[in-house]
Amino acid sequence: MTYRLDALTPEQLDTDQQTLYDNLVGSKRGGITASDGSLIGPFDALLRAPTVGDNAQKLGEALRFGTSLDRRLLELAICCVGARHRAEFEWWAHANMARQAGLDDSIIDAIREGRTPESMAEDERVVHTFVTQLLETHRVDDTAYGEATRLLNERGVVELTLLIGYYGIISNVLNTFRAPLPDGVEPVFGDD
Repeated sequence: MTYRLDALTPEQLDTDQQTLYDNLVGSKRGGITASDGSLIGPFDALLRAPTVGDNAQKLGEALRFGTSLDRRLLELAICCVGARHRAEFEWWAHANMARQAGLDDSIIDAIREGRTPESMAEDERVVHTFVTQLLETHRVDDTAYGEATRLLNERGVVELTLLIGYYGIISNVLNTFRAPLPDGVEPVFGDD
């Protein structure tokens, strides 16, 4: 698949785009530029709408680095969203982060394959159930909601719900514009 946009290099940016670019490159994310200085993943597309893009990236940064959610559970949720949307770049980035955060490969593989993992810690099961229900039915039943609230408290459930929505947006951006994977990385979902 060919990227639908021409990647913007720093010298091509207008003032608003440059502000967003600087905010992104200066964020906690790291590793989001290509060798020519253009942005990878969803970030190049966000430059086309710099005001909205800047607000989106600020929300993303807050959700990744400023929530009460345990990193392992946060990455589990992001992987569920990325797999559901078959967002190759999202999957590539966050499956690696999930491994680094301590999520077992068998769980990551099951999520990629669209299966419920056979063996999970109780907190992983609660988050997986909550995320899966919301993605599949656009609702969360009382049992899943109660378990998530006991595990994460109300703040954590709000953060988790916002995280699911945000990564749905990012997955849609990645899929719409066909954001390329880094050189040498093969797609895992097999979409054309």
